[in-house]
Amino acid sequence: MILSEYLKKQWMLRGSPDSVALKNGLNGPSVSYGALFEQAEKLSKHFPKNSIVSSSLINSIENVVVFLAVTTANNTTIAPLNPDFTESELDFYLQQSPGGLVVPGGSRTNVAAIRAGRKLGLTIYTVWVENGQVRMEIERGEKGLVTVSKPVNTALILYTSGTTGKPKLVPLSHSNMIASIENIVATYDLSPRDCTYAIMPLFHVHGMMASVFATLGSGGSIVVPSTGRFSSSVFWQELNGNKCTWVTAVPTMHQILLQVKFPAGFEQHCLRFIRSCSSALAPAILEQMEKRYGVDVLEAYAMTEACHQMTSNPMKGPYRRRPGTVGIRHGGVSMKILDGQGKEVPRGNRGEICVKGSNVMTGYMNNEAANKEAFAGEFFRTGDEGVMDKDGFITITGRIKELINRGGEKISPLEIDAVLLSHPSVSEAVCFGIPDLKYGEVVGAVVIPKKGRNITEAEILTFVKSKVASFKVPVKLFIADQLPRTATGKIQRRLVAKHFLDRSKL
Repeated sequence: MILSEYLKKQWMLRGSPDSVALKNGLNGPSVSYGALFEQAEKLSKHFPKNSIVSSSLINSIENVVVFLAVTTANNTTIAPLNPDFTESELDFYLQQSPGGLVVPGGSRTNVAAIRAGRKLGLTIYTVWVENGQVRMEIERGEKGLVTVSKPVNTALILYTSGTTGKPKLVPLSHSNMIASIENIVATYDLSPRDCTYAIMPLFHVHGMMASVFATLGSGGSIVVPSTGRFSSSVFWQELNGNKCTWVTAVPTMHQILLQVKFPAGFEQHCLRFIRSCSSALAPAILEQMEKRYGVDVLEAYAMTEACHQMTSNPMKGPYRRRPGTVGIRHGGVSMKILDGQGKEVPRGNRGEICVKGSNVMTGYMNNEAANKEAFAGEFFRTGDEGVMDKDGFITITGRIKELINRGGEKISPLEIDAVLLSHPSVSEAVCFGIPDLKYGEVVGAVVIPKKGRNITEAEILTFVKSKVASFKVPVKLFIADQLPRTATGKIQRRLVAKHFLDRSKL
């Protein structure tokens, strides 16, 4: 079964033709479930069969309609791209998707994407919303209709962040997506009564699967920001004005929102829970969020290769959510903690977190060398070190390649992050390894003070010394105004380390 057929079936079981599927902002246009599938079916006829089509769209109604339209076409695959990519950045990605490029029309025209597509001779599809309908213009490229070789039943291709060399291509099938949708819907008991605010970028698996397709699979409603992306200035008004019942985001966004004043009337919000995923949420931040919003904050664990969610803190059942953990597996997902030889370790021991299930990809596209390293038998190796307790709750202790080895002492950057974030004047913190002749590596860190707070290096280091062993205390501490981030708002330690260490050498 393909994705659109599955979603249509779920809608027919749960909702009505006139129920709202998508809405733009507070007073913008909306699209019903009936219109959503009708428009997607109509547009699907314009995309080439057996190919890969890229899209370069912000969070919008047309983004979701185009996704369904492309994947409804006969064996056509969509490859969503960051709409902020430059023309030169797009060159690599567009060569992987010769079936064409979808760009926004009107005031949101993406000149860089259009130039990159024309340079490669791709067909350009320009889309916009007019009177509640998604319109499309087609500019035929020199390449014409292009077919490609790709895994069967591939609905979606995403790209890893590419820590070294070129990004790896992650092919996700219709079956992967459906399994992931069912997992997320069941975990959070989503229903047609729910409405979410889609602030995570929709070229990223987090926003795509949790915000959009899990919601469509539950018969609920999706609100996309009027700005087309996350904006703290309109967040509370649009969330509260649409009576949204839940929202999912990365910790960085949650930390930004903690600094924003509530608009009048927010005390009557409709949120029933808040979800955090894609990077670690420090227990101190979770505590601040729950105190401020009065609802459970549920941390989850996900990867692109697993079509998003692998574990989550539960909403109900015999166990309550446990701050500091990423929860337990749900649905058909299986988890193991393996040692360096691929053997499962006893509960409570550290090892590499590995996963298998119908949501997990079968392998990277056109990259056998990466696939040999990526799997331990049937289990995908996440690259994360963690511990599973007796009840199945998983605590992530860090990326295996990011653990700091100080003279044989292994230090988890996440542990030091959490200590730094527990300081009442610290808003954000990132710990990383610094090369050292004597110890091999020592601990470095950068902190961002909360608005209106002044902090000193001595104050922070004294605080850390009171919380951890001396060998874990940073030998170099940077105090800054902001951190370098990826396009999805995530923080990569290696990039943070390089940014501040290079600056310190100037």
